[in-house]
Amino acid sequence: MKRRLFLRSLWLKGVVLPSAYFLSPSLRATERPPHPVTGLSPEEAPAPRGCGRTETGESKPRFPTVVRDFYDPYLELIRLLKEATEIEHSLMIQYLFAAYTLKPQYQTIVGPPVPSSDGLLGIAIEEMQHLATANKLLVALGSSPNLDRQDFPHEPDIYPFELNLERMTRNSLARYTYVESGRDSIPMTGPMPAFDQAICDELRDELGMDTGLNHVAKLYGIIIDQIEGMRADGTLQLDNVDDWLVQLKATMIEGEQQHFRFFSNLLLGNHPAFEGKGNPWLLPEDHADHPSFNVATNPTAYFGHEGQILSAEARALAWLSNLHYWMVLMLLDLHYRKDSPALNAMAQAHMVGPLQSLAAALAEYGTGLPFDRLSIGYAPAPDRAGNMAFIRRLSAEADTLARKMGDGLPPGYPLGLHEATLAVLD
Repeated sequence: MKRRLFLRSLWLKGVVLPSAYFLSPSLRATERPPHPVTGLSPEEAPAPRGCGRTETGESKPRFPTVVRDFYDPYLELIRLLKEATEIEHSLMIQYLFAAYTLKPQYQTIVGPPVPSSDGLLGIAIEEMQHLATANKLLVALGSSPNLDRQDFPHEPDIYPFELNLERMTRNSLARYTYVESGRDSIPMTGPMPAFDQAICDELRDELGMDTGLNHVAKLYGIIIDQIEGMRADGTLQLDNVDDWLVQLKATMIEGEQQHFRFFSNLLLGNHPAFEGKGNPWLLPEDHADHPSFNVATNPTAYFGHEGQILSAEARALAWLSNLHYWMVLMLLDLHYRKDSPALNAMAQAHMVGPLQSLAAALAEYGTGLPFDRLSIGYAPAPDRAGNMAFIRRLSAEADTLARKMGDGLPPGYPLGLHEATLAVLD
């Protein structure tokens, strides 16, 4: 914990230190590796852009630099990609959780379950695609995919606040806007447009920060720099490098432009769902016209754990949602290792099918989908056949539980999904 706090103090000052610095007294801060492409030291790197700029249009050097762990560029690239997968995974389920807390009159904000930057479900699916890009690149580099994530509350090193599974509020929207921002989200110079100034004011008011905008996008920028630097010095062993760079840049742009604008409009109350109602996020969270239900933060279906769902009926629904969530992750792991559109489509079917009906039922109990972690992991067998067998067992488990619940099962729950899953696996 002390090391983490010390790293965080360095992080706030923009200092990059490989972890090896703390293991050997012979290493000094001046021996930090330069930027892999520009050759600049961390102190020489350009300042960030966005809300942190001064009134004259100059940028304040407020945004921290991601701490480097390894001198070896390959090890550092794998680490960065693993970090990216955890972040994309966390964002995906946060957006799903938040989407399912919205009241019926605001369902246009949720949107259809197709990749899109016009609705929460669409953005969650795009985060699922970002997760796929990072994981497939890991496999192409000779590593294994990563479907794990940290427990909530999640405090990653690149954000100055905790991330939680929570209802949608003005504060959570400000956080989503912040983490989706990038270097080009807000113009660097010249008069700041009224919309961008309003966003900066909202972020400062709600999050208590005066900072540059450069977060998830920054991590992808570092990954891109790392790949380009390794290619330049001949240490990169990766086919179709240009194609991978195009995908990574598209992922970065999609977040820092399209997702950022969606959450910005939502935060300012500009979404069509609010027409004629003013900005409902400014209402007290217990107000009848507030857009989201008052559901518990970071719920769990695990018995005896902090945040345990107390109602036995709700906990059964939540456990059923966990079974589907775990199947999603196991199906995706198989898909990433050996590209299979059928497995990917089935993972999406489990993500947006049963989970949506279960979330609606859980909201009536004042809770949401727990998205609990599975202790045995998402590739528990040593080979593909064994992992497919695990998915069959999980699917059978979910089907058995659902049928035992009988009338307690929410309307719209797809009982036939078990048979469809088995057909894809066979």
